[in-house]
Amino acid sequence: VLRAKGINKEMVLRGLDEGSLEVKTQEDFLTALGRENCGIGFTGGGDCAGIADFIASLCRHLNPHLTMLGVKYAGKGLMSEPEDFNRQLIIVDGLVAEDFVGQSSTPFGSSREDPLKKDEDAGKTKANVSGYRFLYATGGNDHLGLLERFAREFPEMIVVGTFKSIDGDGWINGRPAQMLGFHTAVGDYQRAIWAVAQNADTHKQWHVIETFGRGAGKLTFEAARKYPSNFSQLQKEEQRKITEYRDAIMILVPEKPTSLRSIAGQAKRIQQREGNVVIVAAEGFTPFIFRAGV
Repeated sequence: VLRAKGINKEMVLRGLDEGSLEVKTQEDFLTALGRENCGIGFTGGGDCAGIADFIASLCRHLNPHLTMLGVKYAGKGLMSEPEDFNRQLIIVDGLVAEDFVGQSSTPFGSSREDPLKKDEDAGKTKANVSGYRFLYATGGNDHLGLLERFAREFPEMIVVGTFKSIDGDGWINGRPAQMLGFHTAVGDYQRAIWAVAQNADTHKQWHVIETFGRGAGKLTFEAARKYPSNFSQLQKEEQRKITEYRDAIMILVPEKPTSLRSIAGQAKRIQQREGNVVIVAAEGFTPFIFRAGV
C-alpha cells in the first residue's frame, strides 16, 4: 500500500526485489488496521456538487492516527454479505482526498437502498458497521435519517453528518442550514433561466420552467429572483439579462399556493406589459383547484 507522492513503477519493482516493499491485499491491510482505528462513510441519495470536497476536507482534518474508509454505493454496499464487506470499502488517504477536491459528483457511488428496512438486510448491515470508531455521511431527509438510526443503534460510535440537498431546505434549531450543492444549483439555474428569459423576449413567447424543490421554493426563488443576492458576483452578461428581463419573470413556490385562474391572470398581465412571460415553478408547487358548487 503506497501512500506517498513521486513513487513510480521502477521504484516499486526495485523495492519488491530488495525486500523493502511487500505485496498485500486490501483485505490484509484492513485486517491489520482493525476496525477500532477506522471509520466508514457513505453518500447516498441524489448527487450534487460538494460531496467530494466534504470527503476531502474530513480526511484532511481527521486525527492522523485514524483511517478513513468509504462505502461503495451507500445502502447497497452496507448490506452486502459480511464476509464480502471489505471489498465494498475505499481507502481514503491524503493522496486520494487530494484527487477528490473539485469533483462534481460523489466518488463513492450512490443508491437509494435502505439497509435497515428489511430484517435480513438490517442484520448484515449492523454486522458490517459494528466496531468502527466513527461513521460519517452526507444526505437529505432519507440518509441523514438513516445516520440518526445508526447513531441510536451504536451510541458508542462517533457520528458525523452534513446536509446535502440542492433544494436548500435544511434547518437546524429553527435556522436555515448551509447545504452541499445548493449554491452550485442556484448558479446553474440562473444561467439557464435568464437565457430562456432572453429567448422569450426575442420571440415574444410564454415559457414555463420547472426546477427542483419538493417541499420548498428556496432554490427556485434564489435562481429566478429579480434582485439576486449574488448579483455583484455575476458576469456582466448575466447582470445585463437580469436587469433587462427581470420584470417578465413569475415565480411559483410550494409555500405560496394560488389558483390556476390567478396564475393565468398574472401571466397575461405580464405578457401584455412586457411582451412575454417566463413562469418558473418549483416541482412541489400545486395550484388551488376550484370546483363548481364548492
